[in-house]
Amino acid sequence: NYGGSSVSCWLPESDLQAHAAGHPYLQDYADAAAGKTDAEMIAEYDEYVAYHTAWESRMQKCYQEDSNMPWDEIIRRCGENRYPGPLGIKSPYRPAGMYHTMLQRVVPYTIRGFFYYQGENDEIRPDTYGTLLTMLIARWRQDFEDARLPFILVQLPMHTYADTPENGAWSRLREAQMQVYQTVKHTGIAVILDCGEYCNIHPVDKHPVGHRLALQARQLVYGERELEAFGPIFRSFVVEGSTLTVFFSHAAQGMEWHGEPCGFQIAGADGVYHDARAVLDGDTVRLTAAEVPAPAAARYNWVNYGAVTLFGKNGIPAAPFRTEASPLPLTAVCE
Repeated sequence: NYGGSSVSCWLPESDLQAHAAGHPYLQDYADAAAGKTDAEMIAEYDEYVAYHTAWESRMQKCYQEDSNMPWDEIIRRCGENRYPGPLGIKSPYRPAGMYHTMLQRVVPYTIRGFFYYQGENDEIRPDTYGTLLTMLIARWRQDFEDARLPFILVQLPMHTYADTPENGAWSRLREAQMQVYQTVKHTGIAVILDCGEYCNIHPVDKHPVGHRLALQARQLVYGERELEAFGPIFRSFVVEGSTLTVFFSHAAQGMEWHGEPCGFQIAGADGVYHDARAVLDGDTVRLTAAEVPAPAAARYNWVNYGAVTLFGKNGIPAAPFRTEASPLPLTAVCE
């Protein structure tokens, strides 16, 4: 485990070279290393580590003073944030670096499966993340000599910083993670949308995450088929007049609101979304909005950070979604 890693860190160079989704990561490294010797890159990274260690100490003092201190104020007080440092031969964040120095050290020990919790650092390229994650599952299964090796993913929680603009990157990452689960066999997914924290990329309370992963493992790996390990997941929708009705899987036990309903939006043919009034009806949610007399699409919690209000009766939140999502572009589907 290593905080802040990209999916590209956990794949070999050959896989990154084999698909266009991996090329930008390799190009970033080539650009960063151009004209430098190994010794120069090592010295450069060592200097950065010393700088960043002192910088993090200053940053922690700022957050102890004010846990919601804006990032601009942190930079003003602490100086330039140079994380993750120069991308050279000693950087742990170089493409394929963790694959070689960490994963390959334990291949092919016998295991029952993987919990895979990663993705935050790929927010700069969310639209190719699903392709690389699918490649990673295939590669690790091949390395561990088990084509059915279970992979249980963790869908990213809500997150933002005080002065970060809403760009939908984390929404697209969550969508990619859900699409991989729905596309690749012998996988599971723990939805932890409600576990995120404002201004903290690493939520402190790990218990709900561990509990939901355990439920997934008990069902997928250890055969407890009757166990309900999921919250509501979008299945389909229909439009009748001015009402768009959303149908959910894993909602047979019922759904409930935690707080005032929010997070649902609908759009007409113009693609402009408006906040929708949401009404529970069995395993469905009926959506209407005065501004959208003829709805054509819906989405739920399509934000980097926001309130989470729709839950299954088992306490697991509904997964975020958009109805107009395009299929995941994959080179091959893992068996």
